Amino acid sequence: MNAIQAARIAGAETILAIDTDSSKEALFREMGATGYINPLEGDAIKAVHEANNGQGLDIVLVGVGSSRVIENAIGMIRSGGRVVIMGMPASDDLATLDLGVLANDAKSLIGTKMGSAMIREDIPKLIELYQQGEIHLDSLISHRYPFDDINTAIETALKPGSSRVVILFDHEGT
Repeated sequence: MNAIQAARIAGAETILAIDTDSSKEALFREMGATGYINPLEGDAIKAVHEANNGQGLDIVLVGVGSSRVIENAIGMIRSGGRVVIMGMPASDDLATLDLGVLANDAKSLIGTKMGSAMIREDIPKLIELYQQGEIHLDSLISHRYPFDDINTAIETALKPGSSRVVILFDHEGT
């Protein structure tokens, strides 16, 4: 969701959200997605090209750590395009890549951990964008729990359908 917002803020014209959970489509669009594709409903690579006037995308941000998804993402980018892996794949999840396609089409595969953030620079900018209403975070929170209910919060976070679970700290008396 935040990658969609980042793309919107950066001025991307076409922002396609690709997810197997169709119930998230409205939220994707609220965050800035211009289109939505459910890969379970057909050929996602073909759907991406159709949604982008027959062209591959400049950049695909992969939020899940799956070699199959990463392999598909390479087919979604144009020549000279980039796939950025944000989700953390398991160490034994190996991808099969056609290196000739990567080289001939000048496609790039880029890994990032924790967004490759520069905390001292990025956090103040993100706070400012949030305060200006450019970044929507509140609507991403599915559940809020007081600290005393931390175990319930953890159980909820592990269940399908919960997006962000927040633990609230009571600061009274401090």
